[in-house]
Amino acid sequence: MFDRVLNSFISILGYLMKTLLTVLSMFVGVVAQAQTTSASIMGTWDLSQFTLGDSLPTTPQERGFKRLKIFSTTHFTVLQLDAQTNEILGSLFGTYSLAKGILTESILNVSKNAANMNGKTFTFKVTLSGTGTMNQVGDINGLMTTEKWTKVK
Repeated sequence: MFDRVLNSFISILGYLMKTLLTVLSMFVGVVAQAQTTSASIMGTWDLSQFTLGDSLPTTPQERGFKRLKIFSTTHFTVLQLDAQTNEILGSLFGTYSLAKGILTESILNVSKNAANMNGKTFTFKVTLSGTGTMNQVGDINGLMTTEKWTKVK
């Protein structure tokens, strides 16, 4: 009799543990998804590394510039600066949306040196880390790009 009660108790305990683990994993998934929202990317980001097409990863400083991306609740701005003088070399701004790790940027206006991007929309896969890093992968004008951004504190 005791063995039956013990086996029933173990079965019920196993069922409860499986249910608890299922609910917990669903909660973790929702929290991870919530971290890739507009609120999580708001602020200023500094491009720390990028890859264009099949080239090796490089840094903006190696190319003589630095690039900042600034997100508000609905809009973004990108500034490209001379690495030595901080003179603005180019800029663009537009609207964006971020859902389920997909960033969609619609460019509303650009500086004259990038006029061919005016009115275009680009989509990127975005991952955020808890250490203030954003990785962005997508196609820009037919060229696969990978960008690593660091949050400016």
